[in-house]
Amino acid sequence: MTSLALPNTRWPALAGLLFLFTIIFFEVHARQAILLLVGAGLGAAMLAGSFGFAGSWRLYFKTGDGTGIRAQLWVIAATATLFIPLIAYFPDQLRGAIAPVGVSLLVGAVLFSIGMQLANGCASGTLFALGGGSIRSSFALIGFIAGAFWASLDMGFWLALPKTQPIAMANLWGWPLALLATWVFVICGLLFFRETKSWQISSPFQRLPFTGSWSWTEAGIILIILNLCTLLLAGHPWSVTYGFTLWGAKFAQIMGVDLSTVPFWTWQKGQQALEHSVLTEVSSVMNIGMLLGASAYAAFAQKTVGPSQLPIREMLIAIVGGLLMGYGARLSFGCNIGAFLGGTASGSIHGWLWFLIAFVSTPLGIKLRYFLGMER
Repeated sequence: MTSLALPNTRWPALAGLLFLFTIIFFEVHARQAILLLVGAGLGAAMLAGSFGFAGSWRLYFKTGDGTGIRAQLWVIAATATLFIPLIAYFPDQLRGAIAPVGVSLLVGAVLFSIGMQLANGCASGTLFALGGGSIRSSFALIGFIAGAFWASLDMGFWLALPKTQPIAMANLWGWPLALLATWVFVICGLLFFRETKSWQISSPFQRLPFTGSWSWTEAGIILIILNLCTLLLAGHPWSVTYGFTLWGAKFAQIMGVDLSTVPFWTWQKGQQALEHSVLTEVSSVMNIGMLLGASAYAAFAQKTVGPSQLPIREMLIAIVGGLLMGYGARLSFGCNIGAFLGGTASGSIHGWLWFLIAFVSTPLGIKLRYFLGMER
């Protein structure tokens, strides 16, 4: 990962996080301010444990090492064990990440998968890597925001194509069987991505837990806890894509673009988001928190130090990768977080199909990496 050398100071990101927390606490809502901190914790944990999706999927196809994917499946299993019963018992307060299955899901998952290989990271990976100083991720983020907003302009077309109604397994079979089915899927995945090396579980004599470079296990534990916090505070699972889509729309408005006739932005959620500050929208605030949290962790842990320049060619590749990710994520109702993690943990069929489609499309992205000289 090409990275920018970090300045020799530890406080700006942390001070910025606390300053923004104070503003949101007093000007928006205490709950929204807490969600900012939840996002910060997610960003710090993902950077500390290098808990990404693009690299682990690519590693499996190149070497057969499924360690990272197994870690992701364990996080899904644990999160689903918490989410599915809670959503079933409190349907008026909590809702899962449930979406339709159709053409937009198929096309979007393929585009996203290719894009995250070109961008060298997924949506959440782009945020925490940018917080850690990655120059490439800054260009990928620009592309993602543009792509997600572009897709919002086209959603009327895509949603008119064949699709099912949103399918929640709990609605079909009841929550106990939905949870059982989720565990069956996870176990099948664990068997398929059978372990080729042990997890990065450090000996207690080597270091204290949650210090230094974290293991997949440590990062996964924090992700499970903070995912649950997000569900309880926001009323829905953690998501990333909508925040990026909103940032693109806000910029378009500043540039004089009229969104009053765009279906996506005339729906109730879109209208409300455009009428208010980006600090009032949950995924937007959590995205900001992730960026600041990762930045604060990187500064304190001196996590990333690397080249301070990126060739223009690689900048353009990162932008294109981000563009594909953003457009694809919007079409397929989320990214690795909103669709894969949030969808599967909610017992949604679309989450598992998203994973299958995106995963089997990964070799296309890898081939493009070789073609573009990103792999040797």
